[in-house]
Amino acid sequence: MRLRVGVLVALFLMVVMIGAGTAAPEPIRIGWIGTLSGPAAFAGQCSRAGVLLAVDDINGAGGINGRPIEVIFEDDEYTPAKAVNAMQKLVYSNNVLAVLNQGPSSVQLATMPIAEKAGVTQFAVASSHKKVTGSGNKWVFRLNGTDNMFGGGVVDYMVNELGLKRLAILHLSDEFGYGARDEYEYHLNRFGLKPVAVEVMNTGDKDVRSQLMKIRRANADGIVCAISYHDGALVAKQARQIGFKPRIAGLAAWSNPKLIELGGEDSVGLLHGTPYFPMTDVPHMKEFIDRITAKGFPGDVYSAQGYDGMMLIAKAMKEKGISREGIRDGLAEVRDYLGVSSPVPFSVAPNGEFVRDVFVVEVTPELAYKVVHLSSIK
Repeated sequence: MRLRVGVLVALFLMVVMIGAGTAAPEPIRIGWIGTLSGPAAFAGQCSRAGVLLAVDDINGAGGINGRPIEVIFEDDEYTPAKAVNAMQKLVYSNNVLAVLNQGPSSVQLATMPIAEKAGVTQFAVASSHKKVTGSGNKWVFRLNGTDNMFGGGVVDYMVNELGLKRLAILHLSDEFGYGARDEYEYHLNRFGLKPVAVEVMNTGDKDVRSQLMKIRRANADGIVCAISYHDGALVAKQARQIGFKPRIAGLAAWSNPKLIELGGEDSVGLLHGTPYFPMTDVPHMKEFIDRITAKGFPGDVYSAQGYDGMMLIAKAMKEKGISREGIRDGLAEVRDYLGVSSPVPFSVAPNGEFVRDVFVVEVTPELAYKVVHLSSIK
């Protein structure tokens, strides 16, 4: 009897030891905060799709030192308050090692103090306010660009190439909007110009005809906007409804094809400045576009930069260790990285900004995007 019990105990211990030896490795948790609901939700959904495709590639290749990556997604609902709650949850409850931020500048700026205090790297893949990488925060990086870059490229093209001299500004009533307004004014001043009108709207507004009529009365021949893609489609439609036909331009958010879907024929001629253009004649970019399209999402600035952002975090951990500090130190040393969001390699600047050129893009009569200008304003 004792022998039988001893054998059973030995077998049990063997099973436990075998089970322990084959237990799944602990996942590496990365956070993501972006807009998954509301009128700007498609941008966040595209970013999430790009991140998930990168995670599939990383984990499919064995993860980081055998450990898989797990991303915890949080919806900021395009509001700073929601983003602050999400950041606190990710940093202190989920213990993530880094956070990808897809939301607007107002959301990014609201969450930065939390991540900095906790020593968690934030990787902004959509915000564009100069304060994001201009605050001296060593825990924040950005793969997108600034309103200075996008706005400068757009103003250069509209003044130098189109010969426009009476530009108005239409911007959102948040930190992104006011910051971009300042950048537009700076670049207009380079040409000895001042905006003939400055108007404000809220994202999701249903009627901006009052603002457009004021701009028309100022005899504007162009409008530079700091608004999202759904707002841009509304502005284009309502400008046509009142018989107003200025050239209208926006920033990187307008690279989302929802702009064209929502604006239809009224979107023809719209311009925007963006760090990314889907270049199907560049093999590594075409491969990504084909793969993300097969997942049901466009190869736009959000999906491409979501993918690259996740891949760069993985690269940092491989080179500097699986830790919050390792991710920060690895990102700070990126040089000549060839990602799917650029036709050529790019590097990080000392302030955490990943520097690339800006495409100025126009919507064609065929309801497609076409590059009309390349700007190197930094």
